[in-house]
Amino acid sequence: MALTAALLGLAPPAGAAEAVELRVVAVLLSDEPGSIDPAARQLHEALKRQRMEFRSARVVTSKTLRLAVGATGHVPLPGGRSLRVQPLDAGEGGVLLAVRVEGSVDLDARVPPGRPLVVRAGRVEGAELVVSVEPTR
Repeated sequence: MALTAALLGLAPPAGAAEAVELRVVAVLLSDEPGSIDPAARQLHEALKRQRMEFRSARVVTSKTLRLAVGATGHVPLPGGRSLRVQPLDAGEGGVLLAVRVEGSVDLDARVPPGRPLVVRAGRVEGAELVVSVEPTR
């Protein structure tokens, strides 16, 4: 019965890797007068709670990745850099992610569902580049 369901696409085949959906948002933060991009408002509030204040925020990249555990996703970032993210494990406690941004970030972290991992990724165009990676399911 399980074999029939797998053949019909009703269930994942045995041994199939679990898929992880990640929302990636890259934002340029500046102390220059300006506005807070509505798409960056949630990140703005989270950073204010951590006492990281800025006067303007502009979303420069927003992408959703669907990756199997062990697969690597790439997201181009401003300044010629790229984000490389790989789910290493997924469970009730969240997703263990390997996150790399050329020249600035190289870390592994377990990220609970609905809680973004936020990393500084260097300066671009006179502003601080911040990248948020959030498991959505």
